[in-house]
Amino acid sequence: MQVSPPAYDAFFNSPAGYRGQFARHPHDGETANRALLSRLEHALLEFGLGRGLVPIDLLKKSLGATDAKVWIYEREVENHLGDDTPEILYSPWLKATSDGVGPRAPLGRNLEVKGGWLDLHGNERRDPHKASRSADIHAFGFS
Repeated sequence: MQVSPPAYDAFFNSPAGYRGQFARHPHDGETANRALLSRLEHALLEFGLGRGLVPIDLLKKSLGATDAKVWIYEREVENHLGDDTPEILYSPWLKATSDGVGPRAPLGRNLEVKGGWLDLHGNERRDPHKASRSADIHAFGFS
């Protein structure tokens, strides 16, 4: 989905925004993520229904999965993320970063909604590499 640059900045980079909630506590970030997905669910299901690519019940399960999330479209801002100059002066992220990505404040226009993985039977399958996502964002500002 496309948003204005100021909305993107407020969503992703502000203390009250998405990563700001994870900075407070992983549970706060998860709660904010789930609330956002719940608010978007009707529109996302309508969009999916209009495309007919995935059965609506599977789309709904995927959006309700533990690993479902809203995130920035990283390719759009990869050059920005490659610079290690801190822009978010949040001490825990500044101390913990090894690659400089967490304290960056990218500015783009595109956000992605990513559902959780489902197997052929519609059962949730978690990615073990993303199991610590909430804790990673809390500790480093990025996952």
